[in-house]
Amino acid sequence: MNIFKKWWLKRLRFVFICSLFVIWFGTHIPAIFYGTQDLPLHMSYVGDEQSPVNGALHILQDKNLLALKDLKTVYYGPIFSMLAIPAVVIDFGEKVFFDGVRTAIDYKNFLLWDWGGVVWKLRLEAVLFGFFGLLGLYRLLYSASVNPLQRFLPVFAGTLLLALNFYYFEYASFWKHWALIIPILIWQIYFLIRFIESGFKSRYLFYSSGLFFISFGVSYLSVLFQVMWAPLIYDRYKKHDYVTLKKIFYYILSLFVSIAVIVAWHPRAFWRITGLVGSDVFD
Repeated sequence: MNIFKKWWLKRLRFVFICSLFVIWFGTHIPAIFYGTQDLPLHMSYVGDEQSPVNGALHILQDKNLLALKDLKTVYYGPIFSMLAIPAVVIDFGEKVFFDGVRTAIDYKNFLLWDWGGVVWKLRLEAVLFGFFGLLGLYRLLYSASVNPLQRFLPVFAGTLLLALNFYYFEYASFWKHWALIIPILIWQIYFLIRFIESGFKSRYLFYSSGLFFISFGVSYLSVLFQVMWAPLIYDRYKKHDYVTLKKIFYYILSLFVSIAVIVAWHPRAFWRITGLVGSDVFD
């Protein structure tokens, strides 16, 4: 009977995830294509969408990942621009096949008058990131710490509530930095819980560190969210668990390495956050 129950639950979970994806994607279609027809490059309905595209275009034009260093038109982290590259490349391929574009110069001139194709492809990425966050919450709510009885109804209700949250839904409709860092944060919380449940296995710290690199490379505000590790550090310190504290120390060290790499990659975005752009640091 237990085997049948487990089989039934697995099928139910699979159907739930597939159904959620279809509904999630379908309900975002109107927003994905909103305002993307005949859209000149100097226009944008959402401020975040133009900045990473500028960075991606400079990287592709110069064939250099450092091309956006101190670029004034890129005011978020460099990973934000890196993640925009697939949308630009796919859009370029589309224009080559269907719109008579033959060279990079042709494509550049095309974008001046209509970059809407890039915009809706970016929004597709945002929708996928939003669903990635829902999967993270789904896994989080199924963890032994949160749901020891492994009941499906609380998982269903919790995931559905996040999907129906107005701001989460809206952010996933456009290429905003929140559309990326919130799903990543959910997964980082999940890896924190798995780190504890697994008996403090280091691989979950590695996963979280990789996600932090991406998140911090999108928005430097991501560093503030790492305060979630403070209760665990305090608990391990009280219990004199110096082996686990050593692992967390190396994790924190990896965060500082990520911060150093990202800031060195595009320092202007960092100084913009701190309010020092316009000072003698740059001008």
